Amino acid sequence: MKKTLQSGIVPSDRENVCYCTAVRKAARLLTGFYDMSVAPGGLKITQYSLLNHLLRLGPVTINELSAAVLLERTTLMRNLNLLAKKKFVEILPAPTPKAHSIRLTNLGKEKLAQVQPLWEAAQQKTEALLTSQERLFLRRLASRLSTALSDAVAQT
Repeated sequence: MKKTLQSGIVPSDRENVCYCTAVRKAARLLTGFYDMSVAPGGLKITQYSLLNHLLRLGPVTINELSAAVLLERTTLMRNLNLLAKKKFVEILPAPTPKAHSIRLTNLGKEKLAQVQPLWEAAQQKTEALLTSQERLFLRRLASRLSTALSDAVAQT
């Protein structure tokens, strides 16, 4: 017999297999693990990721970086402003806020080099939890979902 909540709603069995909930739970745990791993270097994993993207991409506009990391511009700017206060990135003004350029500073490059071994250790510990087939499957699945969902969102 299904349990009825105080609200009178009977939970759906499908809630137990909600793909979004399952992925978000795993992502929160994985993010927490990486945050804990890179914390001795003075960064969160989200900050490390932004700095790493800027290293690879070079100077970019806010819109270009937003598209690359799939973060809404307001959230991205909040994160970038924290990194700018620490002098890890420089926000170069432009006539409009959307055209501002972001670039990694030398101090940001030094911070990345300092945190890289911490990230690498976290990566190795994560890989040790999975077989090689599971790692390959996870990467392919994440890529497939990202592509399919970005196409679906673009069509709406």
